[in-house]
Amino acid sequence: MQLTIQKMQITAAVLDSDNAPTSIPKIQTGLAYYDWKESMNNYLDQQRGVGGAPLRYVICEDKLPGWDPATDATNEMERLMYQVQLTGPKFEQDNCHLLQILKESCIGDKAYEWIRSYDAMMDGREAMIALCTHYEGTDQKDKRSIVAEANINTGPGGLYYRNETAFSFDLYASELQKSYTV
Repeated sequence: MQLTIQKMQITAAVLDSDNAPTSIPKIQTGLAYYDWKESMNNYLDQQRGVGGAPLRYVICEDKLPGWDPATDATNEMERLMYQVQLTGPKFEQDNCHLLQILKESCIGDKAYEWIRSYDAMMDGREAMIALCTHYEGTDQKDKRSIVAEANINTGPGGLYYRNETAFSFDLYASELQKSYTV
């Protein structure tokens, strides 16, 4: 019980801190899309919605029936996000705010065309789903797999560690880790 209270206090302190990023990550497409998505999730984790929960709750993925945030969440942030309802006036405000963030990130890039139709409805959740559907589709996954396989191979175009001055071992290991976690 005491441990749960301490975790909740730490989570509240993190959410209350003024260390939230001030700039919205500019969208990256192609192979860099997943880096952008991770940056955007981090940004939304640090922005608070109207009810005080991390704004990322608006785009949290649906869980299987029977999943309970009180018992099944892996951490306090996840528990907080999944306890918030995706209906009602607070959600509508947060949903509009999310769309504004996505527009700021996407305007000036071809990705904006994938969310433009959600502007009239002010639906940030559906706009993010549209981006994910497009940039995480089968063809995009195939591209990432091809690049990862090419990196793993030691032939032409693949990663090959020669010496520290030409290609640091840390960079080599990081690139391999990235390729294996596609």
